[in-house]
Amino acid sequence: MLSTELMKQQVIPLFLSPKGRISRGLFWKSNLVLLLGFFTLIFFLMAIEQIFNLSNNERLLGILIVVIMSYLYAIIVLMVKRLHDINWSGWLAIISLLTPLGFIVGLIPSKPGLNSHGNNLIEYEKN
Repeated sequence: MLSTELMKQQVIPLFLSPKGRISRGLFWKSNLVLLLGFFTLIFFLMAIEQIFNLSNNERLLGILIVVIMSYLYAIIVLMVKRLHDINWSGWLAIISLLTPLGFIVGLIPSKPGLNSHGNNLIEYEKN
């Protein structure tokens, strides 16, 4: 049974607020959800373009730019939380977008106990 502390992790703050920590499992699951959502939105934008014959519409390009920027923001937020979980600086998230560091960070185990970014919620659950 999950504790109330672990259940407090809600979906909207998970993708919008860089505060706190997330486990490896939640990091990978969240990235998968983001990727599937991103591809779904791109698919719908392409379908709308084909159905309504909007090949030269700048409004559709604007929507696409907003979708891409939102996706990148959510990826950075998840990376910052994961970096906080291993007690590294969140600023490394910028570097991780340009290098394979993001993949490596997703494989490093969480630091046990309390660190400067909060409690380890999985460890809190075991106690």
